[in-house]
Amino acid sequence: MKIKLKIMIFIACLSIILFVPLQISANGGIGTYDHKLSTGQSGENTKIEFWGTGYNGYFKILNLYNDNTSEQIDSILTIDVNEDPWSLEINNILSAGRYYYNIIIADDYDIVNGEVYAIPPILVDETYYFNILAREVPIETWIRTIPMTCWQAWVNEDNNFQFIFWYPYIDKNWIRVYDMEENLVYDGEILHNDPNLIVDLPDGFYTVRTYHDQEMLQEFMIGKP
Repeated sequence: MKIKLKIMIFIACLSIILFVPLQISANGGIGTYDHKLSTGQSGENTKIEFWGTGYNGYFKILNLYNDNTSEQIDSILTIDVNEDPWSLEINNILSAGRYYYNIIIADDYDIVNGEVYAIPPILVDETYYFNILAREVPIETWIRTIPMTCWQAWVNEDNNFQFIFWYPYIDKNWIRVYDMEENLVYDGEILHNDPNLIVDLPDGFYTVRTYHDQEMLQEFMIGKP
């Protein structure tokens, strides 16, 4: 009878262990969480958000690292472990490179050499990598507002006509010189990278016409004794 009684008691206890539902308190780490990354280019603000509800009694930690150096760039954690709902946010201006952030929910934390570390037990420990691209610098495009212009024309020390031109086009810049009978006495090109021209002509008066492609830009007189 004693043996049977012990067996019945054991079976009854086993039944209680197997079929009574496990109750977990709100202080036991139950909760929800989410996170969001908003990146810009280098020199612009990068925002990391980590928020949720529950996990009372645990520290919520958000860390930001440089993936190339493993340096902890920034860190933030909840001061009140029972705050509910809770949220954390990091804002940082980053240079171009590869980075990652760590979202952690842990029992405690420590600070070593200025960096925050979680202490077990750790309920959540997730890492997310991202890249910051170099900022695109807009290329300034010069827009022509005036045509090629003969800025100065004179007789130099060698008794030759000399011309300096401003704003020459890439190509097809022409200068043509005519005598008083409208005979073409000089036909030459004005180079984009060397808009300084010397023309050797006899003494007298001449008409100068400048062109881009076939369009005449200027007409003026020159002369020497």
